[in-house]
Amino acid sequence: MVHTNDSHDRMIAFIQLLKGPSAEDGNDAHGILEEIYMNGNCYTWAKAVQLVFPNIELYSVGFRGKTGVNHVVIKLDQRFYDIRGEIRMEEQDYAWWHAMTDEEERFSQQFHYSTKGEVSG
Repeated sequence: MVHTNDSHDRMIAFIQLLKGPSAEDGNDAHGILEEIYMNGNCYTWAKAVQLVFPNIELYSVGFRGKTGVNHVVIKLDQRFYDIRGEIRMEEQDYAWWHAMTDEEERFSQQFHYSTKGEVSG
């Protein structure tokens, strides 16, 4: 798939719309949503984004020193995103990442914010 600025710009605008104004604007929802979608609801966030951007791929991520799937991100036109916006995979503390398998997807469905934390297993 060929990268286009249009798809990137649309994704960033969509993420910003979901989060609302930044924390600098005095909006607590911005930080709260990052907290929720970075701590147990990353899969749910990715599936919600997939409803609007059906051509994205879900990616499983493993953190260094951890086992199992620890985070779920999305890939659109060779770029990766989570609730924080575009992420550069090589700049994160990720040991590995790959397209999410059916087994990982079934496993990730059981995690949500109330379980507080990374998907692992």
